[in-house]
Amino acid sequence: RELEQFLGRLRPRSRVLDAGCGPGHHAALLARAGHDVVGIDLSEGMLAQARQRTHGIRLLKMDLEALQFQDHEFDAIWSAAAIHHIPREHLQGVLEGFWRVLAPSGTLGLNFQVGRRSELVQYGLDRRFFEYYDEREVAELLGSVGFSIDGGLDGETTRNTHGLELTLKWKTLYATRCSPVDAGDRRIAGEDRLT
Repeated sequence: RELEQFLGRLRPRSRVLDAGCGPGHHAALLARAGHDVVGIDLSEGMLAQARQRTHGIRLLKMDLEALQFQDHEFDAIWSAAAIHHIPREHLQGVLEGFWRVLAPSGTLGLNFQVGRRSELVQYGLDRRFFEYYDEREVAELLGSVGFSIDGGLDGETTRNTHGLELTLKWKTLYATRCSPVDAGDRRIAGEDRLT
Protein backbone atom coordinates (compact mmCIF):
# COMPACT_ATOMS: atom_id res chain seq x y z
CA ARG A 1 0.00 0.00 0.00
CA GLU A 2 2.71 2.44 0.98
CA LEU A 3 4.67 2.05 -2.25
CA GLU A 4 1.50 2.06 -4.37
CA GLN A 5 0.48 5.42 -2.89
CA PHE A 6 3.97 6.74 -3.60
CA LEU A 7 3.81 5.50 -7.20
CA GLY A 8 0.46 7.25 -7.63
CA ARG A 9 2.15 10.58 -6.86
CA LEU A 10 4.83 10.26 -9.55
CA ARG A 11 4.89 11.57 -13.10
CA PRO A 12 5.72 9.00 -15.83
CA ARG A 13 9.42 8.18 -16.17
CA SER A 14 10.43 10.02 -13.00
CA ARG A 15 14.03 9.93 -11.78
CA VAL A 16 13.70 8.14 -8.42
CA LEU A 17 16.25 7.62 -5.65
CA ASP A 18 15.63 4.57 -3.46
CA ALA A 19 17.51 5.79 -0.38
CA GLY A 20 18.44 2.78 1.75
CA CYS A 21 17.38 0.30 -0.93
CA GLY A 22 18.34 -2.82 1.06
CA PRO A 23 17.91 -5.99 -1.01
CA GLY A 24 16.35 -4.03 -3.87
CA HIS A 25 12.74 -5.24 -3.89
CA HIS A 26 11.29 -1.70 -3.89
CA ALA A 27 13.82 -0.47 -6.47
CA ALA A 28 12.76 -3.32 -8.74
CA LEU A 29 9.06 -2.42 -8.37
CA LEU A 30 9.79 1.24 -9.09
CA ALA A 31 11.74 0.30 -12.22
CA ARG A 32 8.99 -2.07 -13.41
CA ALA A 33 6.57 0.85 -13.10
CA GLY A 34 8.67 2.67 -15.73
CA HIS A 35 10.82 4.94 -13.60
CA ASP A 36 14.56 5.63 -13.84
CA VAL A 37 15.79 4.30 -10.49
CA VAL A 38 19.03 4.66 -8.55
CA GLY A 39 19.38 2.60 -5.36
CA ILE A 40 21.83 3.37 -2.57
CA ASP A 41 22.73 1.50 0.59
CA LEU A 42 25.64 1.45 3.02
CA SER A 43 25.66 -2.35 3.30
CA GLU A 44 27.66 -4.32 0.72
CA GLY A 45 25.65 -7.40 1.66
CA MET A 46 22.35 -5.68 0.90
CA LEU A 47 23.70 -4.31 -2.39
CA ALA A 48 24.87 -7.81 -3.40
CA GLN A 49 21.31 -9.08 -2.89
CA ALA A 50 19.92 -6.10 -4.79
CA ARG A 51 22.22 -6.80 -7.76
CA GLN A 52 20.91 -10.38 -7.91
CA ARG A 53 17.25 -9.34 -8.04
CA THR A 54 17.43 -6.17 -10.16
CA HIS A 55 18.58 -5.54 -13.72
CA GLY A 56 19.43 -2.18 -15.27
CA ILE A 57 19.20 -0.32 -11.96
CA ARG A 58 22.18 1.75 -10.86
CA LEU A 59 23.15 0.56 -7.35
CA LEU A 60 25.72 2.47 -5.31
CA LYS A 61 27.30 2.12 -1.89
CA MET A 62 26.51 5.45 -0.24
CA ASP A 63 25.79 6.90 3.19
CA LEU A 64 22.44 8.67 3.61
CA GLU A 65 24.32 11.31 5.59
CA ALA A 66 26.62 12.12 2.65
CA LEU A 67 24.64 11.99 -0.61
CA GLN A 68 26.99 12.28 -3.58
CA PHE A 69 24.50 13.61 -6.12
CA GLN A 70 23.99 16.93 -7.86
CA ASP A 71 21.40 19.41 -6.59
CA HIS A 72 17.89 18.69 -7.95
CA GLU A 73 19.02 15.39 -9.52
CA PHE A 74 15.85 13.44 -8.66
CA ASP A 75 12.12 13.92 -9.18
CA ALA A 76 11.33 11.70 -6.19
CA ILE A 77 12.91 9.90 -3.24
CA TRP A 78 11.58 6.72 -1.64
CA SER A 79 13.15 5.75 1.69
CA ALA A 80 11.69 2.71 3.45
CA ALA A 81 12.91 1.31 6.78
CA ALA A 82 16.14 3.33 6.58
CA ILE A 83 15.92 6.42 8.81
CA HIS A 84 15.48 4.30 11.93
CA HIS A 85 19.17 3.42 11.49
CA ILE A 86 20.07 7.14 11.66
CA PRO A 87 20.91 8.62 15.10
CA ARG A 88 18.41 11.26 16.17
CA GLU A 89 20.98 14.07 16.13
CA HIS A 90 21.80 13.30 12.47
CA LEU A 91 18.27 13.05 11.06
CA GLN A 92 17.89 16.71 10.15
CA GLY A 93 21.07 16.53 8.07
CA VAL A 94 19.73 13.50 6.20
CA LEU A 95 16.45 15.28 5.45
CA GLU A 96 18.37 18.37 4.29
CA GLY A 97 20.29 16.10 1.92
CA PHE A 98 17.02 14.71 0.55
CA TRP A 99 15.74 18.27 0.04
CA ARG A 100 18.94 19.27 -1.78
CA VAL A 101 18.94 16.43 -4.33
CA LEU A 102 15.19 16.69 -5.05
CA ALA A 103 13.94 18.84 -7.90
CA PRO A 104 11.58 21.71 -7.00
CA SER A 105 8.15 20.26 -6.12
CA GLY A 106 9.76 16.81 -5.93
CA THR A 107 8.09 14.01 -3.96
CA LEU A 108 9.41 12.27 -0.85
CA GLY A 109 8.03 9.03 0.56
CA LEU A 110 9.45 8.32 4.03
CA ASN A 111 8.60 5.02 5.74
CA PHE A 112 9.77 4.31 9.30
CA GLN A 113 8.95 2.29 12.42
CA VAL A 114 7.18 3.93 15.35
CA GLY A 115 6.14 3.01 18.87
CA ARG A 116 9.32 1.39 20.18
CA ARG A 117 12.30 2.42 22.28
CA SER A 118 15.61 2.96 20.51
CA GLU A 119 17.79 -0.11 20.78
CA LEU A 120 20.79 -2.07 19.55
CA VAL A 121 19.56 -5.43 18.26
CA GLN A 122 21.66 -8.52 17.69
CA TYR A 123 20.38 -11.72 16.09
CA GLY A 124 23.13 -14.12 15.09
CA LEU A 125 25.67 -12.13 13.06
CA ASP A 126 23.12 -9.37 12.36
CA ARG A 127 23.79 -6.41 14.69
CA ARG A 128 21.90 -3.19 14.02
CA PHE A 129 21.07 0.11 15.70
CA PHE A 130 17.45 1.29 15.68
CA GLU A 131 16.39 4.86 16.48
CA TYR A 132 12.63 5.14 16.74
CA TYR A 133 10.96 8.45 16.01
CA ASP A 134 7.58 9.94 16.75
CA GLU A 135 5.53 10.84 13.66
CA ARG A 136 5.14 14.49 14.70
CA GLU A 137 8.85 14.80 15.38
CA VAL A 138 9.63 13.68 11.82
CA ALA A 139 6.87 15.87 10.36
CA GLU A 140 8.22 18.93 12.16
CA LEU A 141 11.76 18.24 10.95
CA LEU A 142 10.48 17.82 7.39
CA GLY A 143 8.71 21.17 7.63
CA SER A 144 11.77 22.89 9.05
CA VAL A 145 14.01 21.83 6.14
CA GLY A 146 11.52 22.75 3.42
CA PHE A 147 8.96 19.98 2.92
CA SER A 148 5.18 20.17 2.96
CA ILE A 149 3.41 17.06 4.30
CA ASP A 150 0.80 15.83 1.80
CA GLY A 151 -0.46 12.81 3.70
CA GLY A 152 0.39 9.76 5.74
CA LEU A 153 -0.35 6.09 6.03
CA ASP A 154 -0.21 3.73 9.02
CA GLY A 155 0.88 0.11 8.69
CA GLU A 156 1.62 -2.95 10.76
CA THR A 157 3.64 -6.10 10.16
CA THR A 158 3.69 -9.22 12.32
CA ARG A 159 7.12 -10.62 11.38
CA ASN A 160 10.54 -9.02 11.29
CA THR A 161 13.37 -9.47 8.76
CA HIS A 162 14.34 -12.81 10.29
CA GLY A 163 10.78 -14.18 10.23
CA LEU A 164 10.36 -13.84 13.99
CA GLU A 165 6.83 -13.15 15.21
CA LEU A 166 6.96 -9.51 16.26
CA THR A 167 4.38 -6.78 15.81
CA LEU A 168 5.98 -3.72 14.20
CA LYS A 169 4.10 -0.45 13.67
CA TRP A 170 5.01 1.74 10.69
CA LYS A 171 4.33 5.26 9.48
CA THR A 172 4.75 6.51 5.94
CA LEU A 173 4.75 10.25 5.33
CA TYR A 174 4.40 11.75 1.86
CA ALA A 175 5.86 15.21 1.35
CA THR A 176 6.59 17.75 -1.39
CA ARG A 177 9.77 19.80 -1.64
CA CYS A 178 8.95 23.49 -1.29
CA SER A 179 11.05 26.53 -0.48
CA PRO A 180 12.18 26.88 3.17
CA VAL A 181 10.46 30.28 3.34
CA ASP A 182 6.95 28.98 2.72
CA ALA A 183 7.46 25.50 4.22
CA GLY A 184 6.20 26.54 7.66
CA ASP A 185 2.85 27.87 6.47
CA ARG A 186 2.24 24.89 4.19
CA ARG A 187 3.25 22.38 6.92
CA ILE A 188 0.88 23.96 9.45
CA ALA A 189 -1.95 23.96 6.92
CA GLY A 190 -1.40 20.25 6.31
CA GLU A 191 -0.97 19.08 9.90
CA ASP A 192 -4.56 17.95 10.21
CA ARG A 193 -3.99 15.63 7.23
CA LEU A 194 -1.60 13.46 9.26
CA THR A 195 -3.20 10.11 10.10
